[in-house]
Amino acid sequence: MRYKLRHLEPSDGRALFEFYFTGLSKTDRKFFGQPYPLFLQPLKTVKELRQRIKKWQLENDWYFFLLYAGEKIVGCSMLKRCSTSRPVTGIAIHKKYRRQGLGMILQRVIINAARNIGLKRIWAAAHDDNIASLRMHTKCGYKTTGKEMLKQSHREIEMKMEL
Repeated sequence: MRYKLRHLEPSDGRALFEFYFTGLSKTDRKFFGQPYPLFLQPLKTVKELRQRIKKWQLENDWYFFLLYAGEKIVGCSMLKRCSTSRPVTGIAIHKKYRRQGLGMILQRVIINAARNIGLKRIWAAAHDDNIASLRMHTKCGYKTTGKEMLKQSHREIEMKMEL
């Protein structure tokens, strides 16, 4: 299968909306809000998502990549420079496209973006039960920091990568 990687644009609103509601399980969506601020508040319409994308673009401190298979988003990755001292990353893969190495590809895209803008380190967090994510981050060079964050219904393991 051929994939296409591109930066998020407001015109991707419908495909991203469908990815969020059909490509991710209810549990996945619960974790998708962090670090993806586009989804922190519940979404109701594609128009609302497009408006959030436009507003987010004005911040000029994020990199959001979409991985398409045809017209369908099958994965996305994000680097959000909340501050240059603690930039946060995130990856989400469509439930039907997992275990195909797409997370590794998107992670490498984020690592390269971080290096290209001169960041020295990046952070990620994974649900403590998400063994696949923890393994993928480790393979890419992340190290656990020893910090665990207790959320409402789960624990997250914090990881950091020195670039």
